[in-house]
Amino acid sequence: MPASYFARSILKPPHLLKPYGSASRRSPQKKDNYVCVAYAAGMLARVPDNALAVFTDGSAKPNPGPCGAGAAIRRGPQFVMGLSQPLGHGSNNFGKLWAIDIDAVYLASNPSVLDGVCAVSFFSNSRLIN
Repeated sequence: MPASYFARSILKPPHLLKPYGSASRRSPQKKDNYVCVAYAAGMLARVPDNALAVFTDGSAKPNPGPCGAGAAIRRGPQFVMGLSQPLGHGSNNFGKLWAIDIDAVYLASNPSVLDGVCAVSFFSNSRLIN
């Protein structure tokens, strides 16, 4: 589903209006987790039960440094898959991109997961993925 489908009636938290930011320089407003939780809940509520919600993330500490990727898929309220993978030395962005590959390989290897699916929506905490 295109991101515009979700944006119609859900207000984005102000800190999501900028494409990139630094985790170490977050303002108190950005740290208010309840705003993000409400935003995410609103977006997830718009995903139909016969669609897949695909989640991706990557991390590195320090950045660059030891990095990894995490991926998960759910269909409606049902959890389908969750995987993580250490990637050695790299950046958090490398981990974020690799997480998409984890989801894609899983779906290609398990085509029955796509039976009756009307859409696949990707969720990430980075505009790098958009």
